[in-house]
This record gives sequence, C-alpha cells and structure tokens, in this order.
Amino acid sequence: MSNNVQQVQQRGIAYKAWIGDLLKGNFSFDGERFNFVEIAQKKISRVNIVANVIDKYESENPEKQYAALTLDDASGQIRAKTFGGDTKKFLDINIGNTILVIGQLRYFNNELYVIPEITRQLDEKWLIVRKLELDEEYGALSKENIPLEEKPLSPSIRKEEKAEKIFVTEEKIADEQKQEETNENVKESVFNIIKKNDNGVDVDTLIMSVNYPIYDINAAISALVEEGRIYEPRPGKLRVI
Repeated sequence: MSNNVQQVQQRGIAYKAWIGDLLKGNFSFDGERFNFVEIAQKKISRVNIVANVIDKYESENPEKQYAALTLDDASGQIRAKTFGGDTKKFLDINIGNTILVIGQLRYFNNELYVIPEITRQLDEKWLIVRKLELDEEYGALSKENIPLEEKPLSPSIRKEEKAEKIFVTEEKIADEQKQEETNENVKESVFNIIKKNDNGVDVDTLIMSVNYPIYDINAAISALVEEGRIYEPRPGKLRVI
C-alpha cells in the first residue's frame, strides 16, 4: 500500500456540509479531546467547505505566527486557523474571496474551527454549485423569518408615509419589470446551452459557462424545471424534455 493511500485512510473523508449544521451538530469528546461532530448520521472530523471570506487576521509577532480567516456560507460562520509556517496558506487570500477549505475540525475554548490542509480560491459561482450539492445531500437550507416590529404612527406621519409609499411603489414596479426582463434573458441563455447538448449538461459546467450572477442562474434552472422545459435525469445533470 502506498504512503499516499495510507495518508488518505488516516485522514478520513472530508465531508461537504453546511457550516451552520456543523455548529449545531452533536459534538463527541473523549475526555477533553474533541473527536467529531455528528450530523445526518455522519461522524465528521474532516471537512470540505466552500464559503466567502468575511474577515482576515494576521499576527504581527514574527515569533508567534498566526493567521485566521472567518468563513461564511450563508448558513453560519466558522474560522480557519493556521500557525507557524502554515500561515503562508492564507497569503494571497483576502476579504471577499470565495475559497475552498479542506481540513480537520478542532474544538478549543468553546469554539469549533478548522485547521486547513488545502486552501484554494474559487470563482463565486462555485457557491451555487456547492449549494446544489448540499441541497441534494441534506435537503434545502431553511432560514428563519424574523418579523419586523410594528409601532402605531401619528396621523401626520401616516400621511407622509402614504405619499412616500406611492413613490416607492412606482420605483419598485419599474425595478420588478427590469428584473423580469433579466430573468427571461438568463432563462433563455441557460435553456439554449442545455438544448445544444444532446447528452445533457452538468450543473456545475452550466454555471461556470453562463455570464450571469449565480442566484439568477439558479432561479432560471428552477423556473425551467417548473415549466417542464428541462428535467434532471440524475442529480446534477440537466436535459431538455
């Protein structure tokens, strides 16, 4: 057995998961030593995460090198930490980048974090690719709707608010019309690409080949499926009906 195979077996599977699910999972310890997080009957100690970098910290002490990235995948936030010579892994990564992180989960001082083995910058479209993968694996990510607090208003304020609402409504209608036109353009572009391929198109390939925001592409795929123009013969594959 080669050393590479032995290393892969020792490291175990790097599971794809929502950050939020990892943070809410069942933590397992051996005494004070962290073992794994259990979610969906998976015992996860090594992860594969695609997320945006929303914060970066680098120690200024050359004798105690330390760097950390705060990662956000829309479900939650987790930090990736490096020490010593490994801080070079974050050298070219900046706030706003979309990155892939593969590494070991660790738990210390009431914080779950990642010690990265691999870090790589990605196009932001890979966020939607990962979302589709995780939706298929765990189901759609649910978000809690937080209601806004309503307070009584005086008659004069209500009158001003009514006039403002009319203006805002007119602007909103114009914006919605523009968005509908954009949605139709994206939908037809996506449909034409799928139509040209008799054997179908992989979702990740489609997303990387269409020059539109990832959320518009995802909405177009959903709309085309609902309209019965395309279907998914197998997860991640799209074909024209």
